[in-house]
Amino acid sequence: MDSVWAELKLMRGVLAAVLLTGMIGWEREQVRRSAGLRTHMLVGGRAALFVVLGETLITNFAGQDDRVRFDLIGILGAVVSGVSFLGAGAIFSSDKGKGAKGLTTATGLLATAGGGVACGLHL
Repeated sequence: MDSVWAELKLMRGVLAAVLLTGMIGWEREQVRRSAGLRTHMLVGGRAALFVVLGETLITNFAGQDDRVRFDLIGILGAVVSGVSFLGAGAIFSSDKGKGAKGLTTATGLLATAGGGVACGLHL
């Protein structure tokens, strides 16, 4: 029973990330911008989930096998790289010849992932 409560405690960060980043997405939908509620909730919630999973792996398996190494900084780097890739897609999918479009969307997604990571770390 203790493990269930420990897992629920870890999931508080994911839930907080989904709620907080959902507010950012809701605001974007209200002004009819791309990457709205669902996108921001998914990015923030999944960033938090990756951090929680990484922390769990480090806590449960650290020192048990020298061949397996878990690195929270590596997980954070992977989150940033993945979200940056999504942001690049948002920029390149805009109209050509009309200047750079989608920069705010890309920046918002990266900031949302940062918020998700902070929630996953319970900060």
